[in-house]
Amino acid sequence: MKVVYVVQRYGPQIVGGAEAACRQFATRLAARGVDVGVLTSATTDAVTWANNLPTGSSTDEGVRVVRFPTTAPRAPGFERLSDRVLSTTDPDPALVDRWVRDQGPLVPSLIEEIRSRADEPDLWIFYTYLYYPTLVGLPLVAERSVLHPALHDEAQARLPIVRSVIRSAAGLYLHSPEEWELVLRLMGWPPGRAGLVGLGVDEGKGDENAFRSRVGLGDDPYLMYLGRVEDGKGTTDLARMFAAFKGRHPGPLKLVIAGPVVQAPPSHDDVVVPGVLGDDERWGALEGATAFVHPSPAESFGIVLLEAWTKAKPVLVNGHCTVTAGHARRSRGGLAYRDYADFEAALEILLGEPHTAAALGANGLAYASGLTWGSVMDRYQSFLERVAEGQVA
Repeated sequence: MKVVYVVQRYGPQIVGGAEAACRQFATRLAARGVDVGVLTSATTDAVTWANNLPTGSSTDEGVRVVRFPTTAPRAPGFERLSDRVLSTTDPDPALVDRWVRDQGPLVPSLIEEIRSRADEPDLWIFYTYLYYPTLVGLPLVAERSVLHPALHDEAQARLPIVRSVIRSAAGLYLHSPEEWELVLRLMGWPPGRAGLVGLGVDEGKGDENAFRSRVGLGDDPYLMYLGRVEDGKGTTDLARMFAAFKGRHPGPLKLVIAGPVVQAPPSHDDVVVPGVLGDDERWGALEGATAFVHPSPAESFGIVLLEAWTKAKPVLVNGHCTVTAGHARRSRGGLAYRDYADFEAALEILLGEPHTAAALGANGLAYASGLTWGSVMDRYQSFLERVAEGQVA
C-alpha cells in the first residue's frame, strides 16, 4: 500500500497537537513496510506561516517528506475577516474562499503536486480539516482520500465548505467518541467509511531530578502542563486561576507551563515557564508532577493526558472540553472544572487526599494501557486497507 499524507506543518520540531500525531502515524506506518510520503509546507510557524525550513525533498524516519514554500504570510486583517465569515450561518462564498486562502498556509505548489499525482498513491491522507491544504486539496482526490478532521466544536466547523469537504472524504478517522458525535451533529452520517480508533501512547523515560534542577524547582511539588502556551489552549486562564489559588492557599506548590510560547501567561513567582522540553525532560517532568492539568477548552483527543496517565498521575481538565472531560469520565482518572470554584475544589482533593489522587492516577494508568501504539496501529492499518479497497460499510 502507498499513502501520502497532506498536513500543514510536519517534523520533529512540531510539539504536540494534530501535526505531531500525523508524524506518529506516518513514521509508524513506514516502519510496518507501508510506502509513506508527506506533502507539507516549509514552515513551523502556525501564526505567521513564514518559511523557515528548506523546501524540497528529505527523509524522516523512513518517510519521504516534500516541503513547499508558503507564498504569503497570514494576512494582517485575518481576524476581522474571520469575524465577518464566522458570524453568519450563510457567509458570502467569495469571502469564504478568501478566508480559506488567508487562513493558510498558502501553498499553491503543494496543491498542484496533488493534482499532478492524483492517481499515484492508494490513499491521500489529510490532517486536519481546518487549513488550506485540506480544504483545497482533498476535493481533488476525494474518492481515494482519508481525513483525520481533528474536529472541534467551533464556528469554523459549521462553514458550508467544511461540511462539504468532510462529507466528500472516502474515509474519516476519528479520535474520540465525542468527535464522532460532533461529526454526526454537524455533518450527518458520513457517506464514506468512518473509523473510531483514537491515538496511541507508549511510556517514555526521563530524569525527574535533572528536570527539577534545570528549571529550579528544588523539592517543591508542582502541577504540570505540556503543550502550546497560548490563550486558545487555556494557559492564560490556568495561570490566573493558579495565582488565585495560591493567594488563598499559600505554600510551596508551583505550576509548570511547558511548551512553545505563543502568548506568555501572566507572570507569577510560582509559575514556571521553561519553554520547549526535550523528550527526556518531558518524561522527567511528568514523573515528578503531583498532577497534570489540561486547561484547553477544545481538543480532538488530548494525547498528553495519556502520557501523564502512563506515569499514574491524576489529571485536572477543562470541563468545557467534551473530549478531555470524556477521557477523565471514562477512565475515572481525573477531575474536571468549569470555573474557579471547581478548580479550587478539585485541587483541594488532589493535594489534600493522597489516597484519592493515587486511585485516580491508577485508574488513568489502566485506561492508557489499553491504548498502546501497537494496538492502535493494528486497527489503523486495517482501516486504511479497507478504505483503499473501497469497503464503505
